[in-house]
Order: sequence, then C-alpha cells, then structure tokens
Amino acid sequence: MPKKISFFLIGLIAMACQQKPHYNLEGQDLLLMDEPHCKIEHHYPQISALEDSLIQEGINRYLREATGLFKASAACLKDSIPSSIKSSYRVHSHLDTLLSIELRSDKLDTSTSSVWTTYYPITIKFPEGYFYPLELALSESEWQEMQSKLKTWAANDPQNRQFNEASYVWGDSDLIPYCLSADSLVLFPGGEGESFSRQRMSIALSQLK
Repeated sequence: MPKKISFFLIGLIAMACQQKPHYNLEGQDLLLMDEPHCKIEHHYPQISALEDSLIQEGINRYLREATGLFKASAACLKDSIPSSIKSSYRVHSHLDTLLSIELRSDKLDTSTSSVWTTYYPITIKFPEGYFYPLELALSESEWQEMQSKLKTWAANDPQNRQFNEASYVWGDSDLIPYCLSADSLVLFPGGEGESFSRQRMSIALSQLK
C-alpha cells in the first residue's frame, strides 16, 4: 500500500508521460428521446483496445448504463411534468494503470427550471480492471486529513450537506465513491456504499499532506 498519495500519483503520471495508455477512450452521443415534453441526451465514454475483452465489455456496460438513462426513457413518456435529461462525463485520469471518470446526469424540470443532478464516479485499476478502493490510494495520515475536511465541508451547511461518517473508518471503510486526478481528490458525500450521489466536493492533494 502506498505511504503517500504524492508518490503514487508521481508514478502514474511518469508512466503516462512515457507511453500512451494501452487502451483508448472515446465519447459516444445518443439522442434517446426527443418528444415535446421529454428529451433525453446521453453522452458517455467507452474504452477500446483493452487486451481483456471481458473486462472491457463489463466496464463499457457500466459506463453506458450507470446513469440509468435507458430506463428513464419509458418513465419520461409517462411523466406529466415536462423534462429534459442530459448525461455528461469528465475524465479525471486516463493513464495506463488508472482510469477515473465522473459520470453525471442532469434532469431539468422545464416548467420550473429546477435541475436534479446526480453523480456516478468510477475509478478503475488496470490491468486487473477492478474498482480501486480509496484506502489503497491514501496513507492513514492523509485519510485523517480527508476526514477533517469532510467534517468542515458538512458543518458549513449542515442542513444540505451530509455524509455517513461511520463509513470513513480507516481499515474498515465502506465503498467510497471518488475520482482521482493529478492534483485533486473528488469525493461524493452521501454516496457511501453506493455508486451514486447528489453531492460533490473536491480536495487539492496538496492539502492532504
């Protein structure tokens, strides 16, 4: 287990600078619904050229279906409230040994202009192709700094900002959704043990030292 996240990331970035990732990442665009009271636009990433085709198929299925827009099409037709749903994504890391992507869906109630945003983060370790636990990227001291910043974040708006503190126990944590880039750790409080959240916060890696 890495002792310092900076060493972990320096290794990943150095590898990325030396060689192109062994897999490709491309965006896909689908117009799933275009009715007067319901429009659904799906923008999502897919990987290709991965040596293990079964892992590639599983990852692509998740990236395609995680936001639930295919299932939303039928419900949207039955909904009496006019709405527009759009998915998007942000790539935090596209490296030879790490893929970290933030999927997102925004549902707009066109009658009130209110937006319902949901995040679906995923961080995958290659070549194994498994979801990379946050505990493997942080040292214990960095984990404690992260906990402190989470508590401060929640205390600034306690009615609207919440997370399950019991899930952040070093050595015995729940599945914590996150994304990782060269300079920041993005957390999705409230999504502990789940694959989605309606909350998002970003912490500069330099603040965890």
